[in-house]
Parts: sequence; C-alpha cells; structure tokens
Amino acid sequence: MDFLKKKSVRTAAVIAAFMVFVSAVYVLLDNALMMKKVSDRRYDIYFGRAESEVEFREIDGWAWKAANLYMKSTDLESGSRLKKSLEDGMKKIGLTDSNGRLILPESENYYYNIVMDGKNYSNNEKIFSGGYDDRYMYEAICNLDSRKVISMPEYREEYYSCNRCYTNNAGMYYYYIDGAALAVYSYDTSGLESYIDNYGAVIYLNSDGTSPVPYIYNDGYTYESFDAENPLSESEMTIRFSNAARINIIPLQKHIDEYENYAAYRQAAESKRVKNMALFVSLVAAAGLLSLYIVIMGGYDEKSERFVLRFHDRIFGEFYIILLSVLPYVVDYMEPHRIYYNFLESGLSETSVQVGWAVAVGLVYLTIMFSVDSILNRLKCGNIKDTFLTTKIISNIYRRTKDKIITFEMLKNDIFTRRFLIRLLAAMASGIAAVVIGIYTVSLFIIIAAAVIITIAYIFTSLRDLRALNELYDDISRISCGNYMPCIEDKNKVTYGATVKLNRISDGIQRAVDEQLRSERMKIDLVTNVSHDLKTPLTSVISYVDLLSKEELPPEASDYVAVLEQKTARLKSIVSDVFDLAKATSNTDVNIEKIDAVILVNQVLADMQDKVEKYEREIKTDICAESAFIMAEGKKMYRVVQNIFDNALKYSMSGTRIFAKLYTENGRVRFRVKNTSAYEMNFTPEEITERFTRGDKARTTEGSGLGLSIARSFTEACGGNFSVSIDGDVFIADIDFEKTE
Repeated sequence: MDFLKKKSVRTAAVIAAFMVFVSAVYVLLDNALMMKKVSDRRYDIYFGRAESEVEFREIDGWAWKAANLYMKSTDLESGSRLKKSLEDGMKKIGLTDSNGRLILPESENYYYNIVMDGKNYSNNEKIFSGGYDDRYMYEAICNLDSRKVISMPEYREEYYSCNRCYTNNAGMYYYYIDGAALAVYSYDTSGLESYIDNYGAVIYLNSDGTSPVPYIYNDGYTYESFDAENPLSESEMTIRFSNAARINIIPLQKHIDEYENYAAYRQAAESKRVKNMALFVSLVAAAGLLSLYIVIMGGYDEKSERFVLRFHDRIFGEFYIILLSVLPYVVDYMEPHRIYYNFLESGLSETSVQVGWAVAVGLVYLTIMFSVDSILNRLKCGNIKDTFLTTKIISNIYRRTKDKIITFEMLKNDIFTRRFLIRLLAAMASGIAAVVIGIYTVSLFIIIAAAVIITIAYIFTSLRDLRALNELYDDISRISCGNYMPCIEDKNKVTYGATVKLNRISDGIQRAVDEQLRSERMKIDLVTNVSHDLKTPLTSVISYVDLLSKEELPPEASDYVAVLEQKTARLKSIVSDVFDLAKATSNTDVNIEKIDAVILVNQVLADMQDKVEKYEREIKTDICAESAFIMAEGKKMYRVVQNIFDNALKYSMSGTRIFAKLYTENGRVRFRVKNTSAYEMNFTPEEITERFTRGDKARTTEGSGLGLSIARSFTEACGGNFSVSIDGDVFIADIDFEKTE
C-alpha cells in the first residue's frame, strides 16, 4: 500500500475527485432541470391553468347555490315573504331568469350535471346518460348548509371551497359562496335601513339600529336579538328540505387526453429521476472516498517519510476557518439557483450551462477540501500552535504572564480567586440566559427582573467577601503605621491566604525592628561606655602634656609636646561629641523649656566671632522676627546652632559668605543656614547626617564627622525637625520648630 503515499497518486486522486464530483453535480442539475420541465408542462396543460380552476369553481358554486337556493324556493309556500325574498335574491345573483327558471352556466371545458328532487339539470345530458371515466369526475353532495365531496378527479390534487349557509334564527338567512354572500329575509324589509357588508350582501338593521349580523362574523354564535316587524314563528322558520342535491363535473375528452399524455411523460421522468439519483449517490460516495483519502494522506513527504507543512499550510489557519464559515453565506447570498435559471433563459444550450455550473460548484468543493486538508495536516504535523494566529497570540501571552495566570493550585488554595471565578461565571451564565429568554419571549419585564435578581444575588454573595477585604486593608494600614500585631486568621474567609502571608511579613518586620533596636542599644551602650572609659586616661594624658609644656625642654621636644597638646585636645573634643551623641540618641537628660530662638542665634553668633574671624568668613544674617519662642532645651539647641555654623565655617569655600535666616511661617519657627561648599558634594543629604560621615572624603579637614549627626539628634530630642539639602554647590541646613506663644 506504499503507492497510496506517493504524491503522484494523491494528485491523480484530486483530479479524479474533482471530475467525479462535477459529474455528480451535473446529474443533480440534470435531474432538477428535468423535474422543472415536468412542472412547467403540468401548468401548460389545461388542468394546470388558472382559468380552469376559476371555471371549475364557478360551476361548483352555481351547483351549490342551485341546491340550496333554488330547491329551497320550490319547497316554500307560494306567496310567503321568504319565498319572494329568495326569488328576488336568485334573480339578483343571476341564478334564475325573470320567469324564475334556473339559468345553466356555459362551459367550454367541463360537462356538469346536478340532480335536485329527482330532476337533472345538465349542459350535456348525453354524456351523463352514457358511460364516463370515473377517474376524472368530481362528485359532491349538497345539503341545506354544506357540501360534502365524494370523489375528486385524479388530476386535481386538492380543492378548496367555502360554501356555507347561516341564519340568525329570526327570519334572516345568509348564504356565503366563495367570497360572495346573499342575505334573504322572511319578513317585510320595507322602510328598514340597510348597508352592504364586506361580501356584497344587503343587511337590514334592527328597529333599534343594531345589525342582525350572522354568526359568520361572530365566531360561530348566532344572533338572537332580531326584532323586525312580523317575524316568522318557530314552526314557520323550519324549512322543508327532504332531499340533498348531487353534483357531477367532468372535463372534456380532449383535456383528459392531454392530461394522460402529461401523466405518461411525468412517469417516464420519475423513472429517469430514480436512476439519476442512484447514479448521483454513487458518484457522491466515490467523491467522498477520494476526498477522505486526500485529507488523510495530504502533506505526506516520501523522502522524509513523515507529514510536513506545505506552502499553503503556513498561511494562518484562521483564514481557512473564516473561508469555510463565510462561504455558505456568500453562496446563499448569490442565490445560485436564480443565476442558474437566468443562464438557462439567456439562450445558451442546456448542456453548456449545466457543465459550467457543475464546474463552478466543483471549484467550491475543491476549496472546501483543500481548506479541511490544510487544517488537518497541521494536526498531523503537531504544529497547530505556530500556524494559527490565535494560538500564537495566546501562547505568547501565556509565556509572558504564566507566573500571573490563575493556576489549579491557586484555585485550590485561594478561596477568594475560587469564589470570584464562580460568581463571575454564574453572573455571565445568568446574563446570557436572561437575554436568551427575553429575546424568545420578547418580554422586557423578564429581562429587567432577571437583571435585578442577578444583581441582588451577586451583591449578597459579595458583601461578606467585601467585608473581609476591608478588614484586610485595615490590617495592612495598621502594619504600615508600625503596629505589627498578628492578624486574625479565619479559614472560611476569602482573605485567609493573604492574611497568612501578611502575618509572615508582619512577623519578619517585627523581628527586623527588634533586631535593629537591640543593635542600636548595643551601639549606644558601647559608645557610652567606651567614651566614659576614655575620659579618665585622656584626662591624665592631657594633664601630663600640660606639665611637659611648662618644663624647659629642648626645641625639638617642645615641638613634640605642642603636637601632643593639639592632638589630645582634638581627641578630647571627639570623645565629648561621642558621649553627647550617645546621650542624645537615648533621649535621656533632656530638659524642655521655653526659649527665644532669636536670642539663641544671636548669642551663638557672638560667641563664635573669634572663630568667624579665624576662618576669614562673613556671616550674613536675616532675622525676620523680634522674638520666636520654641519649646526646647537651651544647651542642646545652643550646641545645634553652633555645630551648624561650625560646619559652614569649616567646609565653605574661601572668600564666600555664609547666609543665616530665621523667620516664622504658618505657626512654625524656621532657621536656615546656607554656604557654598569648598569641594564637590558627592553625597546625599541622608548620608551626610549619619555618624562619622564627612563631606571631605580626603579627610584633610579637622572635622570628626559627628557635628551634623549631633545637631540632628539634639534637634529631634527636643521635638524639632532637622534636615539638610544640596543645591548644586550650595549646602543648606534647616531647623524647624513649632512656635510657642
């Protein structure tokens, strides 16, 4: 069976399938054309023509009127009002002549006979006295108010006739024959108002102006309220009608012969149609088998011995799906049957039109087959993902967001996600159901009611989850404010998973804070103890250096002592700063009092005048208030202002000025010092206020790196705010306190 895998065999199969399918379509079109000819010939013969139907109805209607009106008039007593009304009515509708004799209708295509009270009324008594073909005879029995068909001609497949007699049980009789009506009365209608109804009958009104409409207008119910003068009694209303009338209608022999020729032609066409349908089924089955082989083996490569993607398989598969979806609608919109018959009527030969149309349908068949073959070949190659645009987009989205996509584990462990999806799907399903029900019932009320019910259900099911989410947000706010107490864990809440994770974060933060506080306390204790222990030996060293400086020493030794004196003084200052910083950090030994910031700044500036002259700097002050009271410790704030000025003097560029400004604003007392730096400030404001941090990385200056740190610690210990900022080469230090009156 390897030959079935060859490409040449598949190509031959495609050609064969196309030819077989075209042949099947040709057979089907030939069948349709043949049956159309049968139908057209059916309407070409007399029995199929409209005038035949009209003439037949006229004869049948005349016979029914004769059976009901003429026979009734002969049974009524001479001189009665009803008899006279009937006779006038029959003359009016042309049933009788002026002498009251029955007028037989003329017919060029039918022979008819009606038997009433033993008398025959016929347009050809000879035909009905001899033999006739029962297959083509119409026979009916007429009684007082209806007609019963006994036999129907073979050629007449169905026949509709509406012949009825109605009464209002009070002297009016109403006859309805195929859309026309006649009303007769058993009383004197002179002087009564009347009108003509929709069917041409004259209706006389009651004396009170109401209309005695028969029950043809009233769903089968009779009117009992007729009150004309001198109505008939109940016995007089009963009309003697002992025998029914028989109607017989047969067509002329020439029409019978014409119909029989047509019947023979139709029978031959039916026989040919059956044979053609058998051939059509065989051809369709063969085309189906070839198509199945083509789609199964399509895409097989003999060299690699596997299925491979062909050129047209690399087109996005959505193209073929859209093509298969749209093609039926396009074909239906084009109305191919109408175009086909238009070609037939254009003068082209039937064979050429059928062949051309079969080839066109065959091309559609090839399009469908190649589309299906291309889609299936992608499955056989296992390459759906890369050959469909949709799957490619979904794959890319999944690859980029796979860590964020809802997984089974998430649904299993996360109650919130699970409930959310359930509510979402339920709401979508309910909404779709409501729309579908509303469309099919065309009821706006159902749509609104369903929407209200869905909304209420969704709200009630979501309130508990919303409450749990609000509690979770409160816990997050509490933790962000520094309260690391664990949250209450409830496994029934949708936030259980998030609460567990939040507690873990809170525990981690609490441990980190505790560890940091412990480390800070250890540092403070270490600095305090070391600085305290250094004071005693440092005091001794300073004392001995002072004694040495008072002795008469050689010049070299005097220089050494001078250096020792300078370095010990600096070491003493550093130890003092460290000790002060340790005390400030521990927030102990702080005596808050009311002080005037204006006096404080002026005092510091006065005490530092010698130092200002030493550094050859100029301090420009701008004090915008006569007094500015704050709550702080005077000694510590003195040290803060002193450190700020000291920092500005040490690190400002030579020849520049230092600007100091004190002002009040929005109930706050603000103090700012600005200076131009003598070196590049490649540090952040946060770094420079840390302990032992110096702006001069080369450490060529005499600072210890604690001045700004002490200033910040002392300011915060007194309840103020301390901050620094950098603007290019300008260094800015700010102090901010609440103003006290």
